[in-house]
Amino acid sequence: MKIYSPALITAKGKVTVGHGANLVWCDILGREERRIGGHVEYFFPAWNHQGKSLDGISKEDLESMINASEENLKKKLGIFGIDQYEEYRDSDSKSRENAQKYFTILKERGFIKHEDGQYFLDIEKITKETNFFKILEGIRFAQGNQIRKRLHNLSFTLNRMYPISKPREFATEIPLENRSYQKINPIFDLAVSPLLFSERTVDYSIDGSRTMLHGTFIPLVIWSGLFNRSFSKNISIHGYALGDSEMDANKFYGRIDAGMLNSDIMRYCAIRCTESFEDKEVNLENILGAKKLLYRALNLSKHILKHHGIQRRELSEEEELKDLVNGMNPSKAIRHFESEIFGTSRKTHHKGVVGRREAIIFLKSINVISSIFPITVRRIEEIVYNGKL
Repeated sequence: MKIYSPALITAKGKVTVGHGANLVWCDILGREERRIGGHVEYFFPAWNHQGKSLDGISKEDLESMINASEENLKKKLGIFGIDQYEEYRDSDSKSRENAQKYFTILKERGFIKHEDGQYFLDIEKITKETNFFKILEGIRFAQGNQIRKRLHNLSFTLNRMYPISKPREFATEIPLENRSYQKINPIFDLAVSPLLFSERTVDYSIDGSRTMLHGTFIPLVIWSGLFNRSFSKNISIHGYALGDSEMDANKFYGRIDAGMLNSDIMRYCAIRCTESFEDKEVNLENILGAKKLLYRALNLSKHILKHHGIQRRELSEEEELKDLVNGMNPSKAIRHFESEIFGTSRKTHHKGVVGRREAIIFLKSINVISSIFPITVRRIEEIVYNGKL
């Protein structure tokens, strides 16, 4: 499985719960693929260092500033409990060589034009001479046709030419123009970064609505110009988390106070904003909702151990929940799991015992939901399969 999400802009030095939504969703897809024995091609963490913010910094100070930025952001990203994959820096030589290679190909095909000392991506020429619009029709969008329409409209509202070079010091040099102050726009480096793995189409691309232009549209145009095929088979462009989650992730995390479950609760809050293209309020009520769900799931596992003893490992999966996770609907998967857990809890309260059928459904569900709540499920498995309270 090949997954893409725009890199974090390290110059901003901030991660919000809204940022986490991209990364948690990618992590869910990656964990699920690994769980069934598949291989995942995905950059995490992925750093966008190149850009105007580092112009004018001496070479002696540049590396230390980059390392400090990464360390600061890694600590903040760590609170989402995300698996690490291959790391990416747009400032690395391999990334720069990759960008130069595909920049040259597009330039030779006439899809990159040189005007008044600057290079432009000729969107009009690409959309006319490739199957761009047919390609757009063939992509599956998690939030439906409204995203397809927005991307379609973008191709007509960018004045048909997009600046693919900028006056920069710290960015990838344009091939054969080593002395030029114009450098390749870092957006281009990121758009072709999945090609460091292979030229195979990306399986899933996850992006936020506010970065849709450079995180999704530009890669779609570039890949059409390079290969005349889709950048990604499946695309999610979700709204952003608003309210308390606009705070730096560390401050939001400090409000949780749920011990080992903290990162799973951060994942719950992050994924709440991914169901639609519209922004969504995420605040302290979501923290309380996540706590209630995960504590209830842990209590059910203790009831199963009490009434049915240590279980043989359940290998089957709850099919509806699996379809929601694989169908790019993690927020709906959480709601489905909530409905199931609270329903079983009510029955258990009234009967005083967890029914055998409900116990089996619960065990099938945690096999799937483990990609969303890995810490909670690990603890549940210790209880029901090892008898460890």
